[in-house]
Amino acid sequence: ISDVWSIDLSNNSINEIDSEVFKYFPNLKELNLSYNEIEYIKLKHNFIQDLKLHKNNLTKVDLDSLVKLNTINLWYNELLSWKDISLPKSIVSLELQHNKLDNINGINKFTNLETLKLEFNSLEDNDLEKLSWLKNLNYISLWFNKLTKEREKSFNDFNKNNKKEKAE
Repeated sequence: ISDVWSIDLSNNSINEIDSEVFKYFPNLKELNLSYNEIEYIKLKHNFIQDLKLHKNNLTKVDLDSLVKLNTINLWYNELLSWKDISLPKSIVSLELQHNKLDNINGINKFTNLETLKLEFNSLEDNDLEKLSWLKNLNYISLWFNKLTKEREKSFNDFNKNNKKEKAE
């Protein structure tokens, strides 16, 4: 058990997770809980680096004690507000597509963020000024929000320019 570094529990109709079960896997780096029926999750074992929680029914996420967490996938859930999303500052890649977010208040604390995917939410132009705090951001996707076409295009251009700079 101590050699296990990845666990896939996807597609199991799980609706509740007892965080204590993972303490028996001290080398666990990747955890996939996608395609289940989880509404609330709180994990406290700080060795997980990659967490997949897409296609659940999540309305609240409490993961700020996962200090080594780099990548989290939360797309296709029921998240309404950032106050319901508690994540560690270590996050580098955050995927929140197809939720119900109408603002990004609190995003500025994720200063390590390099990739941010927010497609198919309800964000508006005035929310986007908060992104200026994210100095490490290399890729952002905001398609199909309530943005003006000009604003949407400016972020598409931002991504293209970052790809060019990395290639050079």
